[in-house]
Amino acid sequence: MDIRPIMKEGVKFLRASLPSTIEIRQEMEENLGTIEADPTQIHQVLINLCMNASQAMDGQGGVLGFSLTK
Repeated sequence: MDIRPIMKEGVKFLRASLPSTIEIRQEMEENLGTIEADPTQIHQVLINLCMNASQAMDGQGGVLGFSLTK
């Protein structure tokens, strides 16, 4: 599977769930190839990591960034 659509979907969900004081930055290279993974588990890991990062910002806001590169 191509992981990019899963990441994009996760970001849309996160934007609706995170405070507006948190900026989401994403960088995803084109043509990353495919991976063997369960899309549901990838989505869940992304959401959990980002929600934890949001909580670590302690209500002060900040930048939540992630990238997909080779």
